Amino acid sequence: MFHILLLFHFSFQPEWFIANTGAVVGGCIAAGIYMTNNGEACHYITDHSKASVVVVEGNYQLKKYIGAGAKLPLIKALVVYGEAVDKAVADKCGVPVYSWDDFLQVGSSVSDDAVDQRGNVIRPGNCASLIYTSGTTGPPKAVMISHDNITWTAQNIIDHYMTLNQEDRVVSYLPLSHIAAQLIDIFCMLILGGCTYFAQPDALKGTLTVALKEVKPTFFFGVPRVWEKIQEKMVQMGREVTGILRENF
Repeated sequence: MFHILLLFHFSFQPEWFIANTGAVVGGCIAAGIYMTNNGEACHYITDHSKASVVVVEGNYQLKKYIGAGAKLPLIKALVVYGEAVDKAVADKCGVPVYSWDDFLQVGSSVSDDAVDQRGNVIRPGNCASLIYTSGTTGPPKAVMISHDNITWTAQNIIDHYMTLNQEDRVVSYLPLSHIAAQLIDIFCMLILGGCTYFAQPDALKGTLTVALKEVKPTFFFGVPRVWEKIQEKMVQMGREVTGILRENF
């Protein structure tokens, strides 16, 4: 097992999926950092996980790693997606900073055989992902999720909880730092060959319904608070309806 970890921030973009899946397939351990974490929390998780590569969304997140070269000696590179790298910020990080395209270009020099060799040493009980707590009651704590845990749980969801196939589609809107969102949006869809659509960053502030109307997902996963907000909206609409429509609402 290769003890190289890859960290990245919560985002509704394909780069999150690609980084996560690439890390797992390459025999690395993937972990997520909440975009709301301050620099201190980011440094703590990066150090605690012994991360060697950190992938961040935009220069705002990159600023949290200013001085990382001196504080986090295990980091080999920082990668920025979503916008062009701010060279002034990158110069203050103390480690190489790549744009997403440049990072992919570096990876293109690695042969398929080399990737296969790394994948072939992975065993079911090896750790595939670290799920960190938000750190509200102290330093963030990590939960180790193994390869067989992920694949078994995803397959179990498909086989026993819903009737799904390659024509199914979902909307990714929950924080991908949570294992629940990873299982549904990434791994179940990978197994099925289904399609994942990305909601807008402000989905939980009101635009989720817009995405749902456009995508028309075949199934929808939500935590209790999401269902409560849907219920609240329906109750509000019911109160605003008058006349015959109110009787049928």
